[in-house]
Amino acid sequence: MALVSGTSRPLLSRPAGTARPHLAVSSSSPASSIRFCRGAGGGRINGTFVLNPTVDELGLSDLNLVYECSRDKTLMIDVQACEITERDLQAGMKLAHSEAIKCIDPQIRLAKRAGKEKKEYKISLISDTSYEKIRTFSEAPIEEVFTDSSYGKVIRKKNN
Repeated sequence: MALVSGTSRPLLSRPAGTARPHLAVSSSSPASSIRFCRGAGGGRINGTFVLNPTVDELGLSDLNLVYECSRDKTLMIDVQACEITERDLQAGMKLAHSEAIKCIDPQIRLAKRAGKEKKEYKISLISDTSYEKIRTFSEAPIEEVFTDSSYGKVIRKKNN
């Protein structure tokens, strides 16, 4: 699902404040031909973790966590947080993992019922020359983004 959630979540979350976008993508992805993993979304409001929060709930949350996993491994984490402790983040990830793995068997059954064969993807490598051109072109702007706090997700959210 990592291929889908990053692009679909913003699209699903805009129109309705009651939508649970990550849950929707997590449930629909197995029925497609795209390879997927399992995930859970989470937030924290007034110190209480909220699984698959609504868009409105995320507005009140000091944590926006997207956690994707297999039964035994973390595959992708996307976190936006405002001044939370490492211990609290770890607790949120443990909760997200325990909830995400509950979806694995139902999603596997859904994928089988849909009958879509998963696509195989060919890995393409670029030449050393192309790599150097890309690195030279992008290195300074990327470094600027990572060293300037005004580019952070939390700042962007407050300004929008």
